[in-house]
Amino acid sequence: MFIALQLLIGSKSAKTCQYIRGCYFTNWAQYRTGDASYMPEHYQPGLCTHIFFAFAKFTDNFIVATTEHNDIQSDNSGLYQRVNKLKQQDPNLKTLLSVGGYGFGIQKFQQLARNQYARSKFVNSLKEFLRRFNFDGVDLDWEYPTSADYSHFIILVKDIADAFHYESVTTGKPKLLLTAAVTGNEQTAADGYNVQAMARYFDFVNVMTYDFHGGWEMQTGINSPLYRYSAAVEWAKQWNVIRVGRTTACII
Repeated sequence: MFIALQLLIGSKSAKTCQYIRGCYFTNWAQYRTGDASYMPEHYQPGLCTHIFFAFAKFTDNFIVATTEHNDIQSDNSGLYQRVNKLKQQDPNLKTLLSVGGYGFGIQKFQQLARNQYARSKFVNSLKEFLRRFNFDGVDLDWEYPTSADYSHFIILVKDIADAFHYESVTTGKPKLLLTAAVTGNEQTAADGYNVQAMARYFDFVNVMTYDFHGGWEMQTGINSPLYRYSAAVEWAKQWNVIRVGRTTACII
């Protein structure tokens, strides 16, 4: 389980400054040994507001599918069922299925986003999959849209958002949430993201600031510092909340 930095986008979210503590549960954490092993039952109620289950995938036919043999089990002992069962102990908890991931690559996402038939098939499969396994929404993890995907990414996002809205209006069910994991790299974001358009469709996004630091450094880095630290080299001076213009009223 690890915690991501959330960025609320859209005028409604920015005004309310909703507090979010989003946590990723990875289905490969079960294979770690000793204290590093993490299962759904290790979760403490109240720790997270949202859990993102990483990862699901979609097939060459654009059908949403699992990535581990025990994500789903007929006796309800699968990881999907066990994660969503946590909502019985933590009624305010929301769970989202994270689709994609670094290892999934970009090719299938590009094929999906550029084809209307593929998008329609994917969206229908996604809605059915989320409802069947009791998730509250989807987290798109396309790492990362390029400049060639700039417009196609938004078309895909709009199709999903419109479908979620229509389903909620016509069935009376709570609207499925739509979020994304996005790069914290300024240039990569400028190439691939139409941020103003994203603000219309996403409930919020997760900025992957944990990629700013890693095992190549001699000390633990602060992933989302309020200010830049004095020893920051020139290219790292932008990696802080004040530098990127976060609304100060929403800083906790």
